[in-house]
Amino acid sequence: MLNAIAEGLTVTGGGTLRNGYAVKSDDFSKVYMVAADIQGTGMEGDGEVGVWAMNSLDGDGLIFAVDGLAKEFSDWGHGDTTDAHITQSSDGVAEAKECASK
Repeated sequence: MLNAIAEGLTVTGGGTLRNGYAVKSDDFSKVYMVAADIQGTGMEGDGEVGVWAMNSLDGDGLIFAVDGLAKEFSDWGHGDTTDAHITQSSDGVAEAKECASK
């Protein structure tokens, strides 16, 4: 799933993800909030954790950027513009971000 999300990263010089965690959202029937630390030029170290929403953990489904870092550093569509209106306050976002920040 992290490789699928990383394909849409727009970090200068390329980018990777590490410390990824997925949390099933109780707000939706089949949505997982996936948080991971974004790594790339100028983003070394900890603290740049983005959150994306996915409907499949095998990387073959839809992917949407949920929080500010995911929107800024990836070209995935924004979850808050979808009919589902997936936002930073959606269930699972804070939990996934907390896990990936440890």
